Amino acid sequence: MNLRTELPDISNHWLEMDWLNSKALMAELGHGEIPRVMMIPTRKVLHKTVQAMQAVDILDIETYVGTSALNFALARPQARIVSVDKKPREFRATRSGRDETPEQLLARAGLHNVEFRIECSLKYLRSAGKFDFICIDGCHKQSHVFSEIPLALAALKPGGLIFLDDMQPEDYVPLPGWDRIPGPWRAVQSHIIAGMPIKVAPVVHEGAKTATAFILKC
Repeated sequence: MNLRTELPDISNHWLEMDWLNSKALMAELGHGEIPRVMMIPTRKVLHKTVQAMQAVDILDIETYVGTSALNFALARPQARIVSVDKKPREFRATRSGRDETPEQLLARAGLHNVEFRIECSLKYLRSAGKFDFICIDGCHKQSHVFSEIPLALAALKPGGLIFLDDMQPEDYVPLPGWDRIPGPWRAVQSHIIAGMPIKVAPVVHEGAKTATAFILKC
């Protein structure tokens, strides 16, 4: 299993300064944050993590309106990034509220290192190349995430890292107006109970845990 056993150190001052510059650019582009998607503190951790890892190949599941792909591309403009989503471009443009596809967003930012694919993540992972970092934030059904995890593990390079959004333990209480999403957590716990040598490392921002997590090797 090619998973990392510990998280990279992201306390470097240079990483913080680069994140602040990227955050400002995302705000200028109108993608500083979009309601009901991954929060800025988690994006900050992901931005700094792929930089600290010096990730060369990054997989983004799913594209949605392109904010995650933009975040990764700003962090690692020299990397190869693949962003997968089963929804058509027109759907994603409508969801952005700007009538702009993710491809157009990245082009507007002057970034051309992201390959966008319209494909189910499970199908793509079965024939994917190898990646240093895989971000899983697509279908949140337990059965789907359960199937994604071993495929993602097989697609990792040595020392790779997997991130999962909405990793909500059974005692997690969502913020008012937000849904309880048990699928990803239950999928990971099912693999752990079955004997897969992995563990959950919650994403921590300014001392507080978020409802997101990395997967590490035990």
